[in-house]
Amino acid sequence: MSCFDGTVFVNYDTSNGLTHNEVWGLFCDTKGRVWASTFGGGVTCFDKTTLFSFDIDDGLLENSVSEIMEDSAGSYWFCHTTTGLSRFDPEFFEVITPDPVAEGGFVKDAENRLWYGSFYQLGGIDGDVTASCKLPGHIMALVADRKGGLWVGTWSTGLFHYPDRNALWNAVPQQFTHKEGITENRAPAILEDLAGRIWAGLDSGEVCRFDGKRFRTVFRHPFGINTLLEDRKGRIWAGGWLNGGLSCWENGTLHRYTSETGLPSDSVRWLLESRDSMLWICLLGGGIIRYDGDTFTSYSFTEGLWNVMAACVCEDRVGHLWFGTEGGGVQRFDGKNFQVLTRHDGLISSHVTAIVGQDDAILFGIKRGITRYPLTGGSPPPIYIQQVIADRPYLHLDHIDLTTAATDRIVFQFRGLCFHTSRMRYKYRLDGYDQDWQATWNESAVYEHLLPGDYRFEVMAINRDLQYSPVPTSVTLTVRPDPRDEQLTVLRTEVEQLRRQISRKYHFDDIIGKSSAMQQVYGLMEKAIDAGLTVLISGETGTGKELVAKAIHYHSNRRNKPLQELNCGAIPKELTAAMLFEYRKGAFTGAYEDTPGLFEAAEGGTILLDEIGEMSMEAQVHLLRVLQEQTIQRVGETHLRQVDLRIIAITNRDLEEEVRKGRFREDLFYRLSVFPIVLPALRNRIEDTPVLVKHFLNGASERFCKNIAGLASGVIEMLQQYRWPGNVRELENKVYRAAALADDETLLQTYHFSLRIARESVLAAEMAGTQEGYTEAVNRFRKQYIEHVLRECGGNRSEAAKRLDMYRPNLIALIKKLDIRDA
Repeated sequence: MSCFDGTVFVNYDTSNGLTHNEVWGLFCDTKGRVWASTFGGGVTCFDKTTLFSFDIDDGLLENSVSEIMEDSAGSYWFCHTTTGLSRFDPEFFEVITPDPVAEGGFVKDAENRLWYGSFYQLGGIDGDVTASCKLPGHIMALVADRKGGLWVGTWSTGLFHYPDRNALWNAVPQQFTHKEGITENRAPAILEDLAGRIWAGLDSGEVCRFDGKRFRTVFRHPFGINTLLEDRKGRIWAGGWLNGGLSCWENGTLHRYTSETGLPSDSVRWLLESRDSMLWICLLGGGIIRYDGDTFTSYSFTEGLWNVMAACVCEDRVGHLWFGTEGGGVQRFDGKNFQVLTRHDGLISSHVTAIVGQDDAILFGIKRGITRYPLTGGSPPPIYIQQVIADRPYLHLDHIDLTTAATDRIVFQFRGLCFHTSRMRYKYRLDGYDQDWQATWNESAVYEHLLPGDYRFEVMAINRDLQYSPVPTSVTLTVRPDPRDEQLTVLRTEVEQLRRQISRKYHFDDIIGKSSAMQQVYGLMEKAIDAGLTVLISGETGTGKELVAKAIHYHSNRRNKPLQELNCGAIPKELTAAMLFEYRKGAFTGAYEDTPGLFEAAEGGTILLDEIGEMSMEAQVHLLRVLQEQTIQRVGETHLRQVDLRIIAITNRDLEEEVRKGRFREDLFYRLSVFPIVLPALRNRIEDTPVLVKHFLNGASERFCKNIAGLASGVIEMLQQYRWPGNVRELENKVYRAAALADDETLLQTYHFSLRIARESVLAAEMAGTQEGYTEAVNRFRKQYIEHVLRECGGNRSEAAKRLDMYRPNLIALIKKLDIRDA
């Protein structure tokens, strides 16, 4: 691309800012900016001083752009060669600076100047003036104090203090490290309290306070600090990584809040006290929590949250909350409904690290720069009902008459009109059926089996500025009895009976255990049912993971919707997308007809991903978008479809270890482990053995039509001394085998069980029957066992070490210690 200024040509290519050297067209907008459309590189904008580029990562459907135009509202439309149109709204998303903003490093001072941390660079913006300087550490936190100073927390070089922000660029900051009382040079959180004192949260978990000369430790959080907050009561709150949860320092007493006391996740990213004295907690992978001082209220997908990777929060002038996310853009909340801003709305990146409020705008700190979003208000979105589908489509919507035979499934399809909003939020209700308004991201509402009567369906749209349709649009319908109702009632009764049978099969009562470990599992299961979050159930083979997963589904509000199961290890790599998502006829060779995929088949219900640790890396990629945005893309289609479902994953692997070894995606792991439940091995709850044996014995007696009288003396003791590597499933199989061998009206004896179980029992009894202490008994067993292995190996110590799974030097040391002379 060349520009002629009347004297010379100035050339632009990829070496000096053009996004691609093959330019298809040029366009000059109403502000004098020149746009270049390219083949394969997106678009480049020249605003007289700077070149800006936009591509598929910024929200374009594709990088090949054939034509550009500007509409009367100031929005830009890009024509693509194959995928359609993209729309860009620069007036609403003004890029103030392209410098990336580090997590937490974005504040506004009393003079309305902005300060931001761009990794190792400290930047300041005062009106149209931007300046910056280098710091030796990665910036993690900023605080502009009331004395006119600026505090900077870094990841590796401690804290820095600029006493005078006006002379910042000419000043040498004071540095605080371990010499000044900072026990850890990683300081991800800073706080100025109501008394003007500075607090620092360290990666070691310590929370320190500055006394004017040095920092002194006040209290300690179990894990690294990520955020600090002082509430209106003077309490200091600290949120941490990993399993740290939340700590509250009040009058010298430390209170702890974790997943065991109501938090869906223990990884706290950000804290805010709103003007109504509510504490808002952003959880990594756990959504958003509101704490009113007594109870925790969760906000996740079921409450309208678009993305649960909450990273930061800000309150604007009207009391709306703005939540930044990792990968999900910005979510705005008015206390009742959420709306979302993503790259599809013009946001330059959906990864938001910090948010700052102004009187007339909200500023987003993003890893691709600082973006200003004005609070303009705009116009409320109109809405119309497209059609109603029952026994057939109804397009004339004055009034609809139906019989009960046509109400098995009624679909109301609607759409809000707003060019500035990529994803509309809707509120609807069926008067005569719904007790309150319902909310959805979908453009439809479904009702089933309406009883005879008069109804009125109403719906309103909510745009990205949380403006509601001024008047709900509506349609009335009358449902009349149908002569075939009696037969339909019989069939529905049979279906409902089958549903109740399935629900009883996976009742909580079938998950046996009175131990403290199982009581914790029961508590987590009940919370998982109410929360509606993604659940990751882990534990050894045979611990009952599938039973727990199905119990959660059949006790949730999705119990009348499908439960789709998938064996993740059995998905062929080349068929991953086709099995998970519907594919269209002709999408690939052999696709002779439209075929539904797993996720659409589970609409409204639950997907059970069995052995998620076995899923291939290719399949993991496909699963990411569904977990993050609740959208799918059918094979052979270019647009996304919204799905409403819950995911429960099961694994017998240590997924954290799989992540470290590169066999499982880290981002997928965090999206799955929103609500983890770990099932204990049977050897760790051996006190549950009697009730488990009794339960399995009753089932075996019924199956074999026998009346097993009970258990002989010593059987329970024998079973409790066995380690049960196959856990509860192995115990069930052994009890059933013993019941099959036993005669009717007899007791189960020890000889009805396998020799291996009896042998371990005898060995344990022998050890327990001696008068030796614990250490002497263990050493005697070690000596006998090593002598036996050495004899088996012909005295070869190297071979014996391999069989014993020991290092050879350790074995030799143990031989000397135990005085094994015949080795």
